[in-house]
Amino acid sequence: MRYETDTELERALTSIADRLDVTPSRDLATVVVRRIARSDRQVRLTSPGARRVFILVALMLTVFAGAAVAGALGVPGLRIIFRDQPAPTVAPVPSNQPTELDIAGLALGVEVDDVGSVSDRLDFAPLLPTDPRVGDPRVFVSMTPAGGRTSLLYLPNDFLPESRATGVGALLAQFQGDLAPSFVTKLADQGVLVEPVQIGGYDGWWIEGLHEVRFEDRNGSVQSLTNRVSDNVLVWRVGAMTLRLESALARDAAIDLALTVR
Repeated sequence: MRYETDTELERALTSIADRLDVTPSRDLATVVVRRIARSDRQVRLTSPGARRVFILVALMLTVFAGAAVAGALGVPGLRIIFRDQPAPTVAPVPSNQPTELDIAGLALGVEVDDVGSVSDRLDFAPLLPTDPRVGDPRVFVSMTPAGGRTSLLYLPNDFLPESRATGVGALLAQFQGDLAPSFVTKLADQGVLVEPVQIGGYDGWWIEGLHEVRFEDRNGSVQSLTNRVSDNVLVWRVGAMTLRLESALARDAAIDLALTVR
């Protein structure tokens, strides 16, 4: 049987899954995605066909296990759920000045004086990009998730284009992923590219395209104000920390910036 579109094939696979007597198993999902991660170290998913295969595998994991769990690829604190529906859109942001933006809607927490002030509130010091082109950040601290989180907000400039979703140049969030295994949930809809990447020897995820993002509170509940639309995102792990870089940068530029984070 031949399917004219990926959507038709996805629906056929889902229909088959509905007729199979298979007990859902997150262990099965973990084994499969770990093998995907190992193979990506030799073959990067650059062709459209390879990306479609990866997405279809992830969709099957969604059918059997509920979601593709990025923690199985070495990035704790992140879930990716694939949905067969149009991706979200946003109206153009009228200003690139963060004081005029809805900071509360970004769920960044409380603003502090500088990076040195973070250690007064949390048990870790944030990592910083050493690339001088990003400029100086505004620094925010939140006690959500468990263990706390820092967010560095960078204004748009010649290097950092303005984000369609937030109006800022970049947001770099950091938290202890092992303490919050599902803090961030990414909802990957039609047209959103999800791709495993390598960042300095660490596993990561590249998510390209506007998509919905949800943040859990300390009790594991998703609060309404923490559901929002996100721009391109690079998520990776450094030691015990999970880092999330949101920007309008292309993949290679985002990876190059991530490699400067120390």
